[in-house]
Amino acid sequence: METPRRRKLVALAERYPALTAEEQARIDARLRHWATLTPTQRAEARQRFRRLQSLSPEERRKLADKWREYDALSEESKDQLRSRAPSP
Repeated sequence: METPRRRKLVALAERYPALTAEEQARIDARLRHWATLTPTQRAEARQRFRRLQSLSPEERRKLADKWREYDALSEESKDQLRSRAPSP
């Protein structure tokens, strides 16, 4: 494991006992999900994260607004959008 990632994980482990049960459950779920990803999927997730971090605050706000709009759609509407989306 790379040093910065290792340091971050060790710091999280040290803080973990002081977290609320809700925060611990959220971290547990995220770590379990991350463990199911392939190395390629993890690399893609890291790349998306870096790309999002490089956006200006205004661009991030616009993106968050779009996500909230999408999240508010019915499942049927989401399925229609997914079927029209280009394949990755």
